[in-house]
Amino acid sequence: MALQATGRIVFGDNLWDWVDPNNVARDRGREPGPGYKTLEEILRRMEDI
Repeated sequence: MALQATGRIVFGDNLWDWVDPNNVARDRGREPGPGYKTLEEILRRMEDI
């Protein structure tokens, strides 16, 4: 619960779905990833921590 709350504060609701370690769906392996802009924003926010 604390991990999710902190993750949503740091990353926001949209990005949290991509970094949440509990958000694993093995049946969606062929779907495209978030893209470069999303990855760049995740990394930027991680650098700020």
